[in-house]
Amino acid sequence: MDAAFAAIPIEDISESIQNNIVVILQGLEKKIAINRQLNQNLEAVIADVMDYKFLSNAETLPKRFIGDIASIKAGGDCPQEWSKYKTKDCQIPIYSNGTDNEGLYGYTKEPTILKRGITVAARGTIGYCTMRNGGYVPIIRLLAVTPNDIGGDVYLHQIFNRIKFRNDGSIQQQLTVPSLASIEIPYPNASTLKAFANITYPLIEKIKQNKIQIEELTKQRDELLPLLMNGQVSVNSDLADD
Repeated sequence: MDAAFAAIPIEDISESIQNNIVVILQGLEKKIAINRQLNQNLEAVIADVMDYKFLSNAETLPKRFIGDIASIKAGGDCPQEWSKYKTKDCQIPIYSNGTDNEGLYGYTKEPTILKRGITVAARGTIGYCTMRNGGYVPIIRLLAVTPNDIGGDVYLHQIFNRIKFRNDGSIQQQLTVPSLASIEIPYPNASTLKAFANITYPLIEKIKQNKIQIEELTKQRDELLPLLMNGQVSVNSDLADD
């Protein structure tokens, strides 16, 4: 039996059913692992394009302060009306500076950031950054960076992944709006960034779709396990080979 399922309390279930449970769950886990590996490969392609197209000749690019090429907003308190899970009324994601589930904290009614960009953790996991689609709410200890140019989100995300953020506090490491805005980076012109977006946006969309499928497969796995354990559904081992 796979180690991932070693903790399943199945001592009261027949061996054949145990084997079927393991086959189905291993099939779901395999699909989840494949999607994760695909995303790692796609992210590596984006990083390679960044290196080849820009960073290999970064000295020829003009230098710009991040505050001049993007708006930066510090996250506030969590909205009063929010839900840990998506509901009919609460559909807008709330993001914190955590790394679990890419910082997803919950859901609320109205977004405060409307355009696509990047969030950057300001404390704790300082520098941890994630690209975001427009329509979300950042909360405390998280900075929302909205680039002015199309493709600027991908470019800045790659830059942030390469920056070693300095200690900006006397007691606790902290990244602030002014300290992030004052960082100077090589920055291409708008037309070059748009061409970069044409290459990378389809890859980012594929990564997004893979993540959605991972969530669906994980939910299916978690919902299927108790049903299998209780004998409430029949098992077709062929499903694991799809």
